[in-house]
Amino acid sequence: MRRSKQPSTMQASTSPARKRPRPGFYGDGDACCELQPLKASQRASTAFSDLPTEVLVCHVLNSLGSADLCTLMAVSSRLRDVQTAHDSQLWGAIVAAQWDSPLTVDAVALAGSHRAFALCKQASLGAAASGGGWARPCEFELQAVLARISSCLDHTGCRGVKPAGSKAAGGSANGCTCPGPGAAAAGAHAAQQPSCQVLFLLDGSGSVGDEEFTASTSFIARAASTMREQMPGGVKISVLQFSNDVRTEWEDGAPDAGAAPLDPGAFESTIRAMVRMNGGTNIAAALTSCGKLLKKGWEPVAGDAAAAAAAAEAA
Repeated sequence: MRRSKQPSTMQASTSPARKRPRPGFYGDGDACCELQPLKASQRASTAFSDLPTEVLVCHVLNSLGSADLCTLMAVSSRLRDVQTAHDSQLWGAIVAAQWDSPLTVDAVALAGSHRAFALCKQASLGAAASGGGWARPCEFELQAVLARISSCLDHTGCRGVKPAGSKAAGGSANGCTCPGPGAAAAGAHAAQQPSCQVLFLLDGSGSVGDEEFTASTSFIARAASTMREQMPGGVKISVLQFSNDVRTEWEDGAPDAGAAPLDPGAFESTIRAMVRMNGGTNIAAALTSCGKLLKKGWEPVAGDAAAAAAAAEAA
């Protein structure tokens, strides 16, 4: 009995072979279609510079420090413009986190931007760190301090300050108790008394380093120059240095009608040439000497008596 022949498993199939799609095509066999590339407007850009401004600021720049922000400003004009437009959000957060104080607000206003202040501040801190010395205030902080001092000298020709809202007859709205320009004693009073007295008390003890002492004397010279420019002939400046003892480094003479104007160069050279006393820190003796010197600076003179009488009569 013959067995029927079974087709061999190795025999080639008679069904037609399926065509494999070529790269760049999709589909099956003859029905495959060619893939069309997306247009440029249809593709989502992955470039960092093409990120929307909101995403760039809130999710990228807002998490960076000052060094990285400075680096990005040098990458492209767009990144620089974005930082400038969002200065308060980006650099303001850095300033508030590191140097938050009422003085900083004034310093930022003088700098023109949070970024300008932060870079100036970091430069002063970096110079101190590299030299291992004391971190002195930056330029804008010094300007802010001087501006505050100047704001206290916005009155000229007056010594006393009356309560807010009061006004002496013939005086000024800021509370000046001096008689007005028409009073007979006004000329003598203005000539014999400065409009204010400023005393600088400088720590020269051993706890103060040479760099700190030099920075302090430089500030005194600069502050005094600012005050004299704003109130020429109307401010009396004294400088005391203390350690174990107290030493008077400078005291303006009492102004009078025949006195020659003070030489600003003499004051500055004297202050900058000061030598640190070294030693202990006797604060009690320093404050006592300050009180005596300030009281001495406001001793009544004939002009004061005449001015006070004229003001009382006018009131």
